[in-house]
Amino acid sequence: MRDTVEPVPTRDGTVTPQDPGAPRPTNARPGRANAKQRVREHRRLAHPGRWAIALITALICVNLLVYVGMTARTNEDDSTEQSKPTEVQSVLPAPGDLERVQVTVSVDLRDDLTGSLVIDGTNIPDDQVDRVPALGQLSFRPGPGKELERLEPGTHTVTVTFHEQKSNRNRGAYSWSFTTG
Repeated sequence: MRDTVEPVPTRDGTVTPQDPGAPRPTNARPGRANAKQRVREHRRLAHPGRWAIALITALICVNLLVYVGMTARTNEDDSTEQSKPTEVQSVLPAPGDLERVQVTVSVDLRDDLTGSLVIDGTNIPDDQVDRVPALGQLSFRPGPGKELERLEPGTHTVTVTFHEQKSNRNRGAYSWSFTTG
């Protein structure tokens, strides 16, 4: 029989000396900690797609949040659109739109109305406004020889003052803004 102390590995991977005659603890098995580590490494290498799945899931979540944010912003623009008077059926460019500098500005009023346009504080003469009286439509496109030859890049405010076609009685005004670039 040997009188030397025999090292025994423990569960956490450390080696502790033990009496040669003492029974081995049941929880200490040689190489067990290294085996667990090898299993973890094998699992990590055996399933590299887990990282791809997690990344794709995160990207989908981010895209969903961006979409919801854009939808909420669009709904805010719709609420601005709904706050216009009932006499104004539609306007182009829509409030907040980004357009080119040669954009046509148009207003569709109720069919019994007509009006005048003011763009950035400049009154547009009646002879430069295209009209469809039966439909209550007004439009103006900047160009050579007109009050505005072009709309400079930036934010523009349009005001339409509308009145009844027959009586010229003022019915109100509506303003909105858009951007050219």
